[in-house]
Amino acid sequence: MSPKLRDAYVWFSRLGIAGRDRQTARYVMGENHYLGAAITLAVPFVVALFLISGGSLWPAAVTHVGILVAWILCLVIHVRGYLRTAAVASLVVPLIGFFVQSWFLSHRAGFMLPMLMASAVSFVTMGPAMMRWRIGLTAVSSAATAWTVISDRFAVPNLDASPEVVKGFFVANVALTTIVITSTAWLNDHYFTRERRRAESQLFSAQMQARTDILTQLVNRRGMVEALASVPRDRPYAIAVVDLDHFKDVNDTLGHVRGDAVLTEVARVLEGQVGPRGVVSRWGGEEFLVLMKDVGLTAAVSLIERARRQVEAGLGVPGVDTTVTFSAGLAAASAGLSWETTVRVADALLYEAKDGGRNLVRYAQVRADIGKWDS
Repeated sequence: MSPKLRDAYVWFSRLGIAGRDRQTARYVMGENHYLGAAITLAVPFVVALFLISGGSLWPAAVTHVGILVAWILCLVIHVRGYLRTAAVASLVVPLIGFFVQSWFLSHRAGFMLPMLMASAVSFVTMGPAMMRWRIGLTAVSSAATAWTVISDRFAVPNLDASPEVVKGFFVANVALTTIVITSTAWLNDHYFTRERRRAESQLFSAQMQARTDILTQLVNRRGMVEALASVPRDRPYAIAVVDLDHFKDVNDTLGHVRGDAVLTEVARVLEGQVGPRGVVSRWGGEEFLVLMKDVGLTAAVSLIERARRQVEAGLGVPGVDTTVTFSAGLAAASAGLSWETTVRVADALLYEAKDGGRNLVRYAQVRADIGKWDS
């Protein structure tokens, strides 16, 4: 499709959607697709009805002109915002017209096929609030179709049309109905699929935001709890609770803006040391929780110690000249130990580090007997 043709198609598809909510816009676009296909395909029918049989089918041709004009008027009022009126008229008027055509050329001409089309198209062009119209159109189109097939008045043409002409219109109606229903349904499915993907993307984004700390961009407490719950109990892991020392003094002396910068930089240091071996979260306030997977006690202590020394050496935050340090409690879990117990032990070890003078890492291997651990 050329760029100009694509732009024209997009412009036509979006007629009348300005100011509409997303759901309504989808049905508006469905109406546009239906009317566009119906108007385009009706023109050859009008020409054929006027030319075939030396013009003897002019009543049928005039009827089809009426259907074509009705569709054009429906497009106009649809664009002007009369969505419900356009949706109903665009299906009811041609339903009547095709019923008349069946009387002119008999049911063998296949005009009952576009009559049945009204039911299927209504679910593309009418929103859920118009369910009664959908059901009503289904009932009316089914009854009218049955009538044309059962009644003797529709058994033979009431105009001068040969069997070949009747068969030709049957084939044309099969093609018309197939094209309109398929194209309208496909386009509707295309936009529905696109909206579903957009909704899934928005949901994923919202879920990520719900698990992310706005300041540090680490996972928050909720996200960390989910990560902890997914850790296999039969594999080694360690948990460290890290708390900045005298952080209130940093905020009071330098202000909350620089305090926030300190938190962010400490978060980067912890992430840099842990890397892909674990997850760092902002556990609350100036406290971080670090989960290290498939890591034993010695390796875990080495990671947290390197982070502690890096923070103590200076963060390089503009306007922060004072030394920033942290204390940490680290617990390495034995097989079968729950993360809740491991976190409680790490938290207790953090208090030992605070009581021991701060800027320390206290650690232990926690045994399955939850009342004991080896420091």
